[in-house]
Amino acid sequence: MRKCTVFFLTFFFLLTSCDLFYPDAAENRTVYLFSVALDYVGTSMNSLHGAVNDQSAMISQFEFLAEKTGTDLVSISFTARQKYYYRQDSSIRKGAEESVRTELSGHDMKESIFAALSKLRFCLNENDIFIFYYAGHGANSSNKNNEHLNGALVVGNIYFPDIGYWQEEAGNMSSLIELSALKKALSAFCCPKLVILDSCYSGSVDEEEDRLSGRDEILSAVLSLFKMPDDGRCGFYFMTASRSDELSYEDDSAGLAHGFFSVGLLTALGWQFHSPGVEGPGLPSDPVISVAGLYEALEGHELWSYQSPVLNRFYIDLVLFTL
Repeated sequence: MRKCTVFFLTFFFLLTSCDLFYPDAAENRTVYLFSVALDYVGTSMNSLHGAVNDQSAMISQFEFLAEKTGTDLVSISFTARQKYYYRQDSSIRKGAEESVRTELSGHDMKESIFAALSKLRFCLNENDIFIFYYAGHGANSSNKNNEHLNGALVVGNIYFPDIGYWQEEAGNMSSLIELSALKKALSAFCCPKLVILDSCYSGSVDEEEDRLSGRDEILSAVLSLFKMPDDGRCGFYFMTASRSDELSYEDDSAGLAHGFFSVGLLTALGWQFHSPGVEGPGLPSDPVISVAGLYEALEGHELWSYQSPVLNRFYIDLVLFTL
């Protein structure tokens, strides 16, 4: 279960100006990184070896970029590792660092995540950026009666009955975050929202026709100029590891196990894989780190041999950091 093309933006840049970039105002904003990762040890599902590694590396790289750019960063992470569930709150503001860890019950993971999101929306300003990152299992439920569960985030144990279907087990809903429920919770946020999902069937988060998944869609993107665009302000940006009908895979060729998609994304962000098992934060090749730029950087990555990352269509790129 585990686990567009954005060249049209370049074309638009030649015709217009950098107005298509969401303004980069690091001194007036805070980047919020909200992440969830589980290894599923002790559950009825296959254990994942790379999900928690992905989350840890993503947090470290964002902290590194925040320090390098002088950007305030708040990191809120929910993690299940070796049967231990916990929440970690960290912040980097004006060079000062704070960190608090809270132990959680595995049965309360979903409720705790939504409670944190509900509380967080009162802290956000329009100039802030909110990033939701998930590394874990994605539910496979393409049956016509249960399509709403396809790609759902699995944040606890799932019971698989000998007779009947797991989707019909009422208790399983306490371990599933439906993608529609996630979007509804985030829609109340007044700032731009980037949702990154490294999980199977994750493309279900944006099942509209206006999404990009390959180089051959440039013409379609240009023609769609005649449609009403999303200006990117207070809107969603979705980047997923696979289509709604695809698996998302892990790989350990870098020494530590990681998701294929997360490896590509981390590399684009600047994460350095020095030698097998030796890795750490670093500077990206492009000083302007934007949503479109990250997806474009994935284009030559080997992960495309296994799965098809998807980026939703938008007309104003979102700049995360400028070095």
